[in-house]
Amino acid sequence: MHRIKFFILWILISSSPVKTVAQLNIPAHFSLVKGGTFVETEYNAVTKTYDTLATHEMASFYMYKFEMQVHIFEQFCKETNTEMPQQPFWSNGLMPVVNVNYDQAIAFCGWLTEKYQMQFRLPTKEAWQYAARAASNGSESFRYNRPLPNEWVVYATDKPQCISCMQPNEIGLYALCGNVWEWTEQQLKGFETTIVGGSYLEDESAVKVNSQKPFLMQNHQADLGFRVVVEFDDFQNYLENN
Repeated sequence: MHRIKFFILWILISSSPVKTVAQLNIPAHFSLVKGGTFVETEYNAVTKTYDTLATHEMASFYMYKFEMQVHIFEQFCKETNTEMPQQPFWSNGLMPVVNVNYDQAIAFCGWLTEKYQMQFRLPTKEAWQYAARAASNGSESFRYNRPLPNEWVVYATDKPQCISCMQPNEIGLYALCGNVWEWTEQQLKGFETTIVGGSYLEDESAVKVNSQKPFLMQNHQADLGFRVVVEFDDFQNYLENN
């Protein structure tokens, strides 16, 4: 009798819907990007230096160390009954997910927000570039500004590398330049948004910290992915309560 009761209980438990947790390692897989002064620049191919465009005061935030990988996006698609975007021949679970349009990336952020009860979003292009510069506060001495080829940037090849197969920058962020382009948060409704950082298909002129181009949000491509950020206070509140 006890065995029968146990078997019935096991069936009920195993058939019940289970709310799984997204496979993010918090806080280990997030880098703190400390606030400071961000000097926005434009690369001058003639002088091979950066010309100043604007100066911004940046608040601290946390950024996911990696481009979002395939296996986590597959989990999102499964749980939300979303069709998984077709991935290229080189794809596997630890490669960056690509062929994701802007709305899909935003929906993914909403899914993480519900999972962790803190607000996930795409970085602004200014926050992205500030992180790529390792929050260097105007200094041009950062790893992504070193001559190419180097151990930080994947470019001019036939496929990207896995999300951590290159070396990170000074604050632990991988593949901000090269590997795949990344979506940034739309700034003005009704306008295009910006993709940043270049990709494995580009030459060395297009894998700089300020490499960017406007991109239609309904479009996608096989060298375009994304990563996520969380505001400093929101992240700290999560850590205090978990």
